[in-house]
Amino acid sequence: MPFKEVLDELVSSIPEAIGAIIVDNEGENVQLVSKINDYEVKIIGAYQAIQLESLKAALVDSLNCSDAQTFITRAEEMDVISMRIDPEYTVSLVLSSGSLIGPAEFMMKRKLPKLKELM
Repeated sequence: MPFKEVLDELVSSIPEAIGAIIVDNEGENVQLVSKINDYEVKIIGAYQAIQLESLKAALVDSLNCSDAQTFITRAEEMDVISMRIDPEYTVSLVLSSGSLIGPAEFMMKRKLPKLKELM
């Protein structure tokens, strides 16, 4: 599957990456790649997509701002970067805690055009 190839490239290009997932805006798994338990990455991806949708509602409906495109969560156990591929799909990259967010975000942005093309 083409999505898997893109996610494999993303995870393998970032040493701190432990998984990546594409989910729809309801949090349903489309494709994932994981170095840890698949279930954990699915749950993380689902919650990130739901949070991005909530953020969208707050920004667009309440504050008349444009839609949120990137959402970063830093936790004690891991860091997660989520980016909107299009209005229906989100890609999330799970990193080990304390990772350098900048280079990982840059690599994700480089993969977004390919993911959009595959949609």
